[in-house]
Formats: sequence, structure tokens, C-alpha cells
Amino acid sequence: MRTYKQITCEKLDKIYCDMCNKLCTDEMYGSEYATLEAMWGYSSKKDGETQEFELCEDCFDKIVNFIKNN
Repeated sequence: MRTYKQITCEKLDKIYCDMCNKLCTDEMYGSEYATLEAMWGYSSKKDGETQEFELCEDCFDKIVNFIKNN
């Protein structure tokens, strides 16, 4: 006898840049994006919060250039 159970799962479909909303997923080449993540600790006003942003290559470069120039 065979018994079955139904399994549902999520599959990543597309990634959009959180800064400019550009699509970062290409059907032929897959996903090209960077992730910016912050995990805030006890001495922060955001204690216990985690923030995560996906960025396209252009927006990532803008942020890197901003950091390097300041």
C-alpha cells in the first residue's frame, strides 16, 4: 500500500532591486544581484531587527562609490 502526503513549497521566481525596482533575474543567465544585510544589536535603536535588501549591479555600484567617496 502506498500513502501520499501533499507537500507545498515556494520557489524563487524573480528578484527585483529594492532601490530602483529593476528586474535582477534573467531566464537565460539566472539572478545577478547583491544582498545588503544588517543585524542590529543591543546598543542600537533597532535592537533585534534584521534588514535585508537586494540590489542590482548598477545600484550596488552607486552605493560602493558613495561609500568610497565619503
